[in-house]
Formats: sequence, C-alpha cells, structure tokens
Amino acid sequence: MREYDFHATEASVEALRRLMAPWASMAATDRTVAITTSDGVVVLLSVERAEVEMLEASRLRADVVTTDDVHLADARELPVGDLGLGRNDVVVFSGECWTEQAPDTGDGRAAQVMQLTGRAGQRPPSAVVVCTTTDSVVVAASSGEGVLVQIGVRPMTLDVARDRVTIARFLMSRGYANDEDPR
Repeated sequence: MREYDFHATEASVEALRRLMAPWASMAATDRTVAITTSDGVVVLLSVERAEVEMLEASRLRADVVTTDDVHLADARELPVGDLGLGRNDVVVFSGECWTEQAPDTGDGRAAQVMQLTGRAGQRPPSAVVVCTTTDSVVVAASSGEGVLVQIGVRPMTLDVARDRVTIARFLMSRGYANDEDPR
C-alpha cells in the first residue's frame, strides 16, 4: 500500500485558531463558509483538491481574508449563538481517501479502480493507495453549542451542521466520548 498526506497547511491551521475568538457572524454557501470574529477578522473555509497518484484528494482550507474578498451572493446567514461569547474550542479532524481494485470479472476487461472516503483508520487492508487529509473541523462554545464543517459528499462542497445531535454523533464516530446520549 502506498500512503500520502494532504493535511491542512500551517496557514490554514493558524486561520482556524482565529475561530477561538468571539464570532460576530457566519454565512455559508454550498462551497464556502465565512466567519467574521468580533474583532473584524474574516475566516473563509473552502475545499482544496489535489491529484495524489490515482486519487482526487480533498482537504479543508481556511484563509484569513478581508471583507472585500468575500463575495457570497447566495449565502445563508447562520446564527452564531454562544460562539459569539469566545473562548471556543477548535478541533480539526483527519479523514482518508483510498483506492481499491474492483474484483476481476473474468471477461478480459481491465479491472476498475474505485475511490472511497472515510474517517482516518477506516480503510480496509485491500486499499492500494491511501491519502490522509484534513476533512473537518468542530468549533464548540463552553455551553456545548457548536458547529461542524466538513467536506461534503459532492465534489468541492462543504456541509455545515449546527444540530447538537448531529455533532455528537460525528464526534462519537471520530472517537470522542460524549456523556450525553445523542439519540
């Protein structure tokens, strides 16, 4: 098996750290999320892609931009709630994409290669090429209210979740224990 990394850059990690500050606003489209902190810093989240051998790998990207750089015509405003209080926790998660060879059909045609994605460590032993990526971030207020931003199923999209149950299930699937029952 050949393994590669396509993690968030140091610049993205630094931009994500800015989300610990109190939030003033949040707006999202299917491709970007713009968060403005109370001190006027704008953090723009998006998806960055790269060809890694046979894989189309995607990672979460975060940039500090000016308000002039943000043009979200179809954006929906999302409530910041307790994230506006500051002292937020920011947790960045890794995922994987991998290829597997499809079983030989015996008809003489070349076997197809399938690309799959999942959480880090989810790949099967039959994976041929694996790339570990930064695929999501959870930002949580001290009250437990939060937001999950993760790479979407459709190419170049982001999914945003504010629902506590959805976030709790995501955290449990990534190995975070939670005292609250997410049902």
